[in-house]
Amino acid sequence: MKAINIYVYTRIQSDLATEYENILGECSDKSTAKKHEFLSLVELVDELSKSGVTAGEMDGFFVSFSIKQIGKEFDLLKIEEDSKVLNIELKSEDVGEREICEQLQKNRCYLSHIAPAVHLYTFVSKTKQLYCLDDDGLNIRSVEISELKKLMESFNTKLENGVENLFRASNYLISPLNSPEKFLKGGYFLTPQQKGFKREIIENEKENVFFGITGKAGTGKTLLLYDIAKEKALGGCKCCVVHSGMLCEGHKLLNSKINGLTIYAAKDIGEEKIKVLSSFEYIFVDEIQRIYLQTFQGIVEEVLENKKVAIFSYDFEQIMANAEISRDIKSEIDVLKDRYGFREFKLSNTIRTSREIATFCRELMDLRQMASGYMDYSKIDVLYTNNTDEADEVIRLYKSKNYRFISYTPSSFYKSSLDKYKDELNTHQVIGQEFDNVLIMMDDNFRYDSDGRIQGRTHPNPDYLFYKLMYQAISRAREKLCILVVGNYELFKQVLGIKYRMLERYQFKESRINGILSLKKLNGLTKKVKDIVSEIDAEDGKLISESVDMINDDLRGAEMHRKIISCGINLLILTLCNMKNSEVEKAVKDYCEYIKEIFRLCEGSEVV
Repeated sequence: MKAINIYVYTRIQSDLATEYENILGECSDKSTAKKHEFLSLVELVDELSKSGVTAGEMDGFFVSFSIKQIGKEFDLLKIEEDSKVLNIELKSEDVGEREICEQLQKNRCYLSHIAPAVHLYTFVSKTKQLYCLDDDGLNIRSVEISELKKLMESFNTKLENGVENLFRASNYLISPLNSPEKFLKGGYFLTPQQKGFKREIIENEKENVFFGITGKAGTGKTLLLYDIAKEKALGGCKCCVVHSGMLCEGHKLLNSKINGLTIYAAKDIGEEKIKVLSSFEYIFVDEIQRIYLQTFQGIVEEVLENKKVAIFSYDFEQIMANAEISRDIKSEIDVLKDRYGFREFKLSNTIRTSREIATFCRELMDLRQMASGYMDYSKIDVLYTNNTDEADEVIRLYKSKNYRFISYTPSSFYKSSLDKYKDELNTHQVIGQEFDNVLIMMDDNFRYDSDGRIQGRTHPNPDYLFYKLMYQAISRAREKLCILVVGNYELFKQVLGIKYRMLERYQFKESRINGILSLKKLNGLTKKVKDIVSEIDAEDGKLISESVDMINDDLRGAEMHRKIISCGINLLILTLCNMKNSEVEKAVKDYCEYIKEIFRLCEGSEVV
């Protein structure tokens, strides 16, 4: 995204605000300018101009920048790196000082890592009132426009491009287990969906005793569960969290720092020790799909007999052993839904893992699950080594690049090649955790079946499922992922093919189109058609013009779609049948012949 000049931007009328904003800002993802926000910006610029702010001082603003994974948007941002940040929020109506203050306080948390000085303002266009958040971040005050003028004049340099690079999702989407200090200090944010679910759970806990938080890997189940547990504990309630895995250092730190909260490993509250839960008002269970059936039933019994509240998190795709499948905790939860008003909340948006990694992982598990649109797989490496000695060199290399190598859980009873990496974190030890960069290894224990689904050999511990262990490992990655294939060349070709197909479908094809397509000729033929049909009052003229626009938009995109171009040409031909105008007919036919030629050269086949 590129910074723009807000004086230049506001010289137009609101009907072109979206198009103009996207063009000036060179947005990679289309943003939609809201009319009321654009008009508020026009008012602000007018006030700044009246106060003596020059057009040059209105340069360098990022407009409507959004942190994608959490849906957080800033109306205006101006950044002098390592020095100061200016954020201005726009309101068309006066929403009250409390709401304004709360928004600026949240923005301060989002922006404080960028520069030592963060200046936060809200402009209300209806009243032409300007508010500023105090330096202590506790209150807002009404200020004159001259204060903002002075601040804008103080910028020596300004960030022009790449604001996205300053906002890593991991700065805000923390794991309570990998970043317990941040979690304890409240240095994280919940998405609007998480906030809504949290509010509903707390508001309905008197009517329902069982709640479920579900969703795919990376949707924020564990964070929401621990956030509610922390809030309840700090509010004076006695709470416990049962973790269906091994406790890590993060668990131990939270255990020691949050009064009123106790964290147990599920194995430590088996059938005989279930009575330890009797002293708690709230029972939270993370990854309940892995819990022993007797422990699950003991928790349910404790909740029902003593009118307690239980909140579970789960994803039945994240199962790693045959025993977990046979326990069928899903059916047990279905019973709770039928009999006891169990309320389930499904988190739908992947926030921890990037969209690209999540999409790649889906195709890695099933080659038929191809991405529907373009994905930038540049942060996903697919590598090959011939043997484990070479693999060790690559593992050491990637560890030096701050990748976390996750090995497969070995058998406790039978020796195997997996024992070579027993000192590394394994797939059972990382349950509930997440890492910025993850490295995993695949070897001859894996293959794809005839339908393109990943399969695994029998694990040395027959209860474990190799392909499920792999999914557990790859779903821990937040920003970068490396798949290292060792000694299985056929598998390497298939995994590498996921990346190559994306390049072939989009980047390589785009290069071919650019090499064949003459924009000058296309624009000339398009202009000729539009000039002629503009003189026609009939609806047919409008339909021809819109069909040409549709075809041109598709041609200029990253990939040509046969169906779109074919439908567009057929529509043009059908429309000509209703018209008796030789000039229009010739112009449209010349245009169609050129489009067919482009498609034939790019695709090696006829479009219609």
